[in-house]
Amino acid sequence: VPQYFGHSAVRDGSGGVVHLAMSFIPGVVLDQWMYGISDAQHKRVDVHEFVSGRLPGGMQRTIGFDAVCGITRSLLERLAKVMDVLEPIAFHRDVSSHNVLVNFGCNRSDHNFDDPSFALIDFGLAVNSSTWSEDWNNSNLAGDPRYWTPAAWMAFAFGFSFVESHENQGHVRQYLSRMDHYSVGVLGIEILFALWDDVSKGPESCSTGLQEAKAAWCELWGSVVRLFQMFHIQGPLATREYLTASSETGGISLMVELLAKVRDRLRCAATERVNRAHAGLLRILADLIDEQGTCQWNTLAAMMNDMAAPQPSTAPQPSRQTCSGQDARIGESN
Repeated sequence: VPQYFGHSAVRDGSGGVVHLAMSFIPGVVLDQWMYGISDAQHKRVDVHEFVSGRLPGGMQRTIGFDAVCGITRSLLERLAKVMDVLEPIAFHRDVSSHNVLVNFGCNRSDHNFDDPSFALIDFGLAVNSSTWSEDWNNSNLAGDPRYWTPAAWMAFAFGFSFVESHENQGHVRQYLSRMDHYSVGVLGIEILFALWDDVSKGPESCSTGLQEAKAAWCELWGSVVRLFQMFHIQGPLATREYLTASSETGGISLMVELLAKVRDRLRCAATERVNRAHAGLLRILADLIDEQGTCQWNTLAAMMNDMAAPQPSTAPQPSRQTCSGQDARIGESN
């Protein structure tokens, strides 16, 4: 993270101006490096190309699986160290690909992605973690909606009273104490499947589990990106009306189902011998986006690098039938 050096404050009429002096962090914004588009273009980009294709000027589907797992692992390790120090003080609330800088220390055309450096920026929406359990249901929603927990979407559509009385209290717990875990997990999976060149030959290309995990992720990510674009183009009111009208057949219910599907596919992929070297990473990613997740920032790196580690979540193990892809298909979002 940037280092704080000092600040000055000057009163100006009814307001004022604050200047901050902070250290310079080299690197580029992660989402610009991955996709090659501006913040404004994210709001109107073709969803299929963004989720499953390759946009001009970006890095989508250009990196081998071992290398992209190394990038994802480095991201999680770096952010976990920051979050472990931050959590007793504050929750960031806006972890996303546009609030992370990446620096490989070399020209990207060299195809050398060893030891990337990541920096977390923009703490403007952070909240006091020691009082969040008292303030959460009276505070505004914040951050990039693509990285919102299901509870945040529930509160947006139906209000915080709906979240408080939800039959799955894991969603409340996630919003109270693990919203940054969730956003980091979403970001990790986004990097994994956006950058992975799943067309070139490699042992992992034969992994049915990985292909199914990516398909599940693309289904989830596509539906969330569509909501994000609706939010910015049609406005919050239209998005809320869509979610409340589709509460029984899609919307948030579909999002929760798709999240469960992604977690299950990641855990299934972790059981395949071809993915043994990255099994810990796949399990941790599943745990981070699980409302019943249990991994902690200070143990994440060790658990992620333990190939034979059991699943840290309290969720049930994926069934043999599910891992073979025989489950019923979840309906598509509108």
